[in-house]
Amino acid sequence: QSDRFSNWIFKDSLENGKWELHDMNKKDSTMVNNENIVMTGYYKDWKKQGAFLYYDYTHSFYLNLYSEKKHKKKFKNGDIKFLRRIENYKDGLLNGLTTIKNNYNPEYSISESNFVNGKKNGVETIYYRDLPFGRKYLNIYKDDTLYLWYKYKEDGTLQISGELIDNNKYLCIVYDTLGKIEYKLSYINGILNSYQKYDSLGYLMVEAEGKFRLSKFIEDNVDCLVKTKFIHPSELVLYS
Repeated sequence: QSDRFSNWIFKDSLENGKWELHDMNKKDSTMVNNENIVMTGYYKDWKKQGAFLYYDYTHSFYLNLYSEKKHKKKFKNGDIKFLRRIENYKDGLLNGLTTIKNNYNPEYSISESNFVNGKKNGVETIYYRDLPFGRKYLNIYKDDTLYLWYKYKEDGTLQISGELIDNNKYLCIVYDTLGKIEYKLSYINGILNSYQKYDSLGYLMVEAEGKFRLSKFIEDNVDCLVKTKFIHPSELVLYS
């Protein structure tokens, strides 16, 4: 099965024990070693159990871009294998922390998400790809439903906050550069249906309700953008 972050993922129904996938042709199977593993994990009672590790490759150029300045370390030119993704399973379902590593600098993460019985529950943190430890989103999930989130600028200041008010209704607040409320926006099924704009003193300047035009890109991709875990409904305020 194709996956966004790895070339392959294992399905359930494999026999008990440890399984490995190697990036090589069958005719080269005698050359199997740790350097060509792309995925590994254990099965119990025909189901995934414990940690599953996914490996990928990144070019040393990206690693050197950060490592030379911060760690005084330089990598040789070429592709370097690194641990890309860590998933934890219990009885075949995601359970515990899932971590995706930064291919620019594998010492840092792109995201960390917590699962309980196959569903996102609790805190999820998404980081800026080119800003180690720079938090971009802080999300709170309950049974796979995003009901509270915060988006931060690269300097760490809060840019947008949002919460699930009802089944399909979201309230988002956009903050100005001083941290004051600039907009309050209401979404239903991912579509903006009303907003209020405030001035720097907190006074209401504009209030509107109705159907708002979106860019063609958003109209063509609105379902994908709202459902994906990396772009929130609040992102649509930028295009309305």
